[in-house]
Formats: sequence, structure tokens, C-alpha cells
Amino acid sequence: MILVTLISTVSMTLVVFIFSNVVKNASLYDPYWSVIPIIIVLEWIFIYKNFALNVILLFVAILVWGTRLTYNWWKN
Repeated sequence: MILVTLISTVSMTLVVFIFSNVVKNASLYDPYWSVIPIIIVLEWIFIYKNFALNVILLFVAILVWGTRLTYNWWKN
């Protein structure tokens, strides 16, 4: 699962990188990198069925961080 996540994340990073070069706007990374960690951690929680308190607290921290970044990107 970690290898699949690595390959898909690198692939999507390349897609975002290429597209941002085409449109000459490097800020396209901002919404991607503020949302994708939330999705990855949530996916891993459900795939591995690990609902331990420390895992949930880690997810909440990443959710708050990603939400803050997304909000800052959106309001600017």
C-alpha cells in the first residue's frame, strides 16, 4: 500500500508540475498539497482498519493543518 501511494503521489505531482509549467502558474501546487495528505491518511486509516486514538489524533492534526492551508489559499 505504501508503494502504491508513493507511485500515485509522484505521478500526480508530475501531472501538477507539468500543468503548472504549461499555464505558468506554480501556485497550482498549493491546493493539491493542502488536500492530498488528508485523503492519504484517511485512506490508510480505513484500509488498515486502524482506529487507535493516536492514529485518530494524527488524522485530526493533519485535517486541521490541511484545512488551514486550503482556507488560506482560497481566501487569497
